[in-house]
Amino acid sequence: MTKKINFGILFFAFCFLTIIGCKKTDYKVDTPLLAEFSAQSSSNTGSYGVKDDPNDVFKIPVGLTTTSDVDRVISFTVTSSSAVEGTQYTLPSKSITIKAGQVLDSIAVKGLYSGYPIGRKDTLTFTLTDGSVPTFQPYKTYKLILSRYCDENSLNINLNEFLGDYDNTHEKLGTSAYGPYTTSIGTVTPLTATTAEITVENIYDYGWDPITFILDWTDPAHKVITLNEQTGFGDAGGVFGGSYSGMDLAVRAIPTNPGTFSSCGQKFTLRMQLGIAGVGWSSSLYEVILER
Repeated sequence: MTKKINFGILFFAFCFLTIIGCKKTDYKVDTPLLAEFSAQSSSNTGSYGVKDDPNDVFKIPVGLTTTSDVDRVISFTVTSSSAVEGTQYTLPSKSITIKAGQVLDSIAVKGLYSGYPIGRKDTLTFTLTDGSVPTFQPYKTYKLILSRYCDENSLNINLNEFLGDYDNTHEKLGTSAYGPYTTSIGTVTPLTATTAEITVENIYDYGWDPITFILDWTDPAHKVITLNEQTGFGDAGGVFGGSYSGMDLAVRAIPTNPGTFSSCGQKFTLRMQLGIAGVGWSSSLYEVILER
């Protein structure tokens, strides 16, 4: 009996010492000091609509993974296959300083409105460089896409920006498609505060004279293009066959299916019906889409 009691005491003591010896140890993990772009999205990509405003800038946040007891200078490079510094954008410096005790600052990019006609788009790639602060590789780069700011719902449209060539014009007459080819908007004439007249050159790519259309953006969410009936701009034989050579082409609107346009995208969808003056009209829709 005595031996059994002693063995029990020894077993209890062993278990107690084992528990004490296996107590979890608390470890302190130090966060390394690294520089990174503070992600605004999973792709670390931003979009900047450049405004005609001297105070307009885009700020790209840059941070440290932990605080520092001294100021930290973070340098970066900028590359682009198309944008030129001083023409499309400016930067005050190629480095920023994050003050001691802080973890966040930003790169201030200023887009130059004069360098962004409607339709132009550039991508800037910012890359943090390893200097006094190493970079956190997954967030080492940031891509910024620049284009001109444009409000499609605005009633204020700069009509002169519509002038010029549209090299990606496509058309369809019935089921017959053609393009791309080049058309041009040769003139723009304001009619009211929310309507204007344009002349479009080289429709059909067959030597036609310009055709006139009316733009209406009274409801900016539903911009429409209409036209008045016109004749004498081309030879009907080029569309309807040799038996109609020498006869005048005619064109008119389709009231139930007007054209549309985008002032920001500079895309014009013209819809009309072709015919022969004094003879009649084709039942096929003629649609011409102008894009830069």
